[in-house]
Amino acid sequence: MEQKPYGDPDFDPEHNRRVIAEVDAYNDMMDRKRDRDHKEEVRERAEASADYLKQVAEGRGMTSPDKYFGRRYLAHLRGQQIVKKLQANPALVEKLKQRSAKKGTLGPL
Repeated sequence: MEQKPYGDPDFDPEHNRRVIAEVDAYNDMMDRKRDRDHKEEVRERAEASADYLKQVAEGRGMTSPDKYFGRRYLAHLRGQQIVKKLQANPALVEKLKQRSAKKGTLGPL
């Protein structure tokens, strides 16, 4: 208000309402998308865990999750977690690229 004590002559209340409505609609859409994505990720793990627990409850042998799921599937799940963290943090990806370029250990990302 100190810079424009008499208000903004170009201010359009209708444009302001329209922008707020668009941002709200976009945020709602993204919230629904994130919710769907999260449910899909959880569903796969929940089904696998439920199958494992059902077999344990029925007394059908496998007592170790490592033996039931296998090293490859557990590594796959861990890899998905790592990729998700990297996608959420581009600065970390750049830092890893710089470090690997110095050492020459990591291929192109």
